[in-house]
Amino acid sequence: MEPSRPEAGGGAVRPKAPARSRWPAVAFALASALSMLSYAAFTDHIWEDFFITFRHSENLAEGRGLVFQPGERIHGFTSPLGVLLPALCHVVTGERSYREAIRAFRLLSVVAYVAAGLVLLGRLERESSGRGLSWWALAAFLALEVKAIAFSVNGMETAFLLLFLVGTLALVARDDVPRRWLPMGICWAGLMWSRPDGCVPIAAAAAADLLFGPGRFRSKVADLFKAGLVCTAAYLPWFAGAWAYYGSPVPHTILAKANLDQDLDPFVGPVGRFLATATRAFLPIYHNVGYGQGWHPWFWPWAAAMGVFGVSYWLVPIRDRWGRSCSLMFALMSLYLSFLSFSFPWYMPPATLLGLATIARGVPRLVAPLGRRFRPAWVLAAAPLLAVGAGMALIFVLTAIQMRVQANVVEMGNRAKLGRWLADRVGPGERVYLECVGYIGYFSGARMADWPGLVSPEVVEAAGRFGTDFYTTLGVLRPEWAVLRPWEAEQMARRVPGFSSDYELVRTFDVNPQVYSLVVPAPLRPVVFDANLPGIGYLTYDAKFLVFRRRDLGTLGEEVG
Repeated sequence: MEPSRPEAGGGAVRPKAPARSRWPAVAFALASALSMLSYAAFTDHIWEDFFITFRHSENLAEGRGLVFQPGERIHGFTSPLGVLLPALCHVVTGERSYREAIRAFRLLSVVAYVAAGLVLLGRLERESSGRGLSWWALAAFLALEVKAIAFSVNGMETAFLLLFLVGTLALVARDDVPRRWLPMGICWAGLMWSRPDGCVPIAAAAAADLLFGPGRFRSKVADLFKAGLVCTAAYLPWFAGAWAYYGSPVPHTILAKANLDQDLDPFVGPVGRFLATATRAFLPIYHNVGYGQGWHPWFWPWAAAMGVFGVSYWLVPIRDRWGRSCSLMFALMSLYLSFLSFSFPWYMPPATLLGLATIARGVPRLVAPLGRRFRPAWVLAAAPLLAVGAGMALIFVLTAIQMRVQANVVEMGNRAKLGRWLADRVGPGERVYLECVGYIGYFSGARMADWPGLVSPEVVEAAGRFGTDFYTTLGVLRPEWAVLRPWEAEQMARRVPGFSSDYELVRTFDVNPQVYSLVVPAPLRPVVFDANLPGIGYLTYDAKFLVFRRRDLGTLGEEVG
């Protein structure tokens, strides 16, 4: 167990820590790097949104501007770092292909993730006065957290977002850092450069610092105010540059997503949504697609217990400023995500990291007082931490299997193939209407009219002007091509007058037989529920597409296949 100690700022004199071996930190760095590189090598999965962003990066690197469609200044990406770093990687690797660029980007992400872990573990070591059970538990959690790892090596900016979040977290509830506001402001700016909603973890960190940080309230407010000025100054060049280049500092993706319906269950209520979001932070990627098909039911109560502990620990009157700060930030992040129309899995890693830090720190702290009466009290702390780690390890393995199938069969075997097919047939100026614009848009090189309009102003305009949805927007725009999933095609025929007469089916791309023919390895079958693969509902979601073309364009000369 970890010995308790006086809180920082409480008047106690902190004894000088003895020199400690560096091998645990080195071991963590090697283990986490190996975990990330192994996942990347085994799955070779590239996230859909990477190709939306990388089309901008590629155009910038090759002199066509920071645009999706040359000649159209549309802010069709979200993260400044997420678009600029891949562009740099593309240049450094000789502008050969996306493969070389993402490999370089992955290496940068591994370095950022490992650095984030070392900073977080360093703060925990300081709080625990050594490397106790909490330290080793959190080190294992970080090396196994598959959402953070997956979105750090599949082309997203997650590793850098986590690095700046951890940098902020290392400074929360501290009074022993000279000019603390300067590094805090730099970390805040990094959050904003990583993602536009970086202001949310910034606000959560400020709230935790004000509530749990030592020192006078006025002094803390002054520090946070100066940190805000540093953040503003460091982020202003991008803000002003984007405004000048695109005509607005607001990413077009945010304007597009404003057209999405708020899919909030009125029967659950805000408290239910809040707890459900805290639970989702620990569940597998896209666990909710296909109603969780392919994931065993025991994952839900396991994740729910972690979520409840994470959001409630800050309410416990215990002398643990930093652990309770992590818990409050996790609760505030979960609250924010619970009011989004849909909490996409790449939104989750920051909240998940805060929750894991709360669990690793909080469980041993709560059990520590029992050590006076029950000598092996550490067992009471080790057991739940071991259960958390075992569940995470299992989800890591199953997710790797799932994403390997997604990458090889669904993405490259279907969506990329469909995009290349369109590249040979879509004429100049012809538009392709669809929802999943990443792979198909990149490999086709065609002009995309995507829903909800991430890279298509005409879709956003139609939705805003006529109040249209995914289906009725096609009737307004009448694009030359439409790429639809089977149920989308059925709804399109029912809801859009003239769709069946104006559009003909010219090609079918279907890899469902390949997906259903694959089976999870025998030792893992008991932990896969009601399916042959983990998360098969997600795997089959994009396994079949129907390609339609307007009849007035003439005959394509292809058989439907």
